[in-house]
Amino acid sequence: MKAPIVLAVDTPDLDIARSWVACTQEFVSVYKLGLEFFLTFGHEGVRAIKSETDSDIFLDLKLHDIPNTVAQGLASLMKLAPAPAIMNVHASGGFDMMKAAKDAVGGAVKL
Repeated sequence: MKAPIVLAVDTPDLDIARSWVACTQEFVSVYKLGLEFFLTFGHEGVRAIKSETDSDIFLDLKLHDIPNTVAQGLASLMKLAPAPAIMNVHASGGFDMMKAAKDAVGGAVKL
């Protein structure tokens, strides 16, 4: 069983990110991919990291916008195969935004 460790893969270099995963995948249970990583590499970058490991992916984008925009953004992210296990939204977006986010992902992702 892997340790309950989350490793932040905060780098704009995909080769470095992949090497960090290769060196730690035996121990790390979740890899956090942040906004800089996602804006640089997008869906393909998330897929590249997921292909290196059986650990969960936490896509840390800190979504905060009107409810429909957050819901549609999460629906787009759910097309990643497999979808990240964890994504986050800012509670300051209010109840309607959080409900729209929850409805968009169903029970497939931890928010």
